[in-house]
Amino acid sequence: MIYLSVAIVASMAVPTQKLADSDGPLLEVVQLGPLAVDTKLFAAIALFSLANTILINLITASRLLYGMGEEGVIPGVFRKVDPRRRTPVVAILFSTVVAMALILTGDLEALADTTVTLLLIAFIGVNVAVLASRRDVVDHDHFRVPTAIPVIGAIVCAGLLTQREAEIWLRAGVLLLLGLALYAVNVAVKRREAG
Repeated sequence: MIYLSVAIVASMAVPTQKLADSDGPLLEVVQLGPLAVDTKLFAAIALFSLANTILINLITASRLLYGMGEEGVIPGVFRKVDPRRRTPVVAILFSTVVAMALILTGDLEALADTTVTLLLIAFIGVNVAVLASRRDVVDHDHFRVPTAIPVIGAIVCAGLLTQREAEIWLRAGVLLLLGLALYAVNVAVKRREAG
């Protein structure tokens, strides 16, 4: 709702074509009127916001790797924790190396587009999982989302994925293949340990 509200207000304040052609559409909006925001201040706010988002993504990625290692989805080495700080050391190092590789192979726009592509794929998975979990029988009252909601969510995400460029699909594909490789290594190690 917030993003929709910002988009509506922005297109009411500045002609839509001017927003579409601009490298910084929000900058076009905040420079209007008597309370216009200085471009340097706006850039500082945007930089702080971007840095905060990147930090959160890195922390989230390392914790996801740790959790997947703990659950046995990927190699157990990812669940290794520093004894003093209690932080997932291997997961942090691995996510940092991946992030550095992504930074060195593309610009900020490509990184953002790749992230959005992977999130859309994840959201499709979540919506499909919601539909699949509706078949589970439980013996207590629980919230049950109307079927239309996850169906619409999956369709919208799939529709948005059609807007991605080949370069973005390549980057996302490499990351997905890396995840599959980690999964395959884990399966092979578990089979060797069991056999």
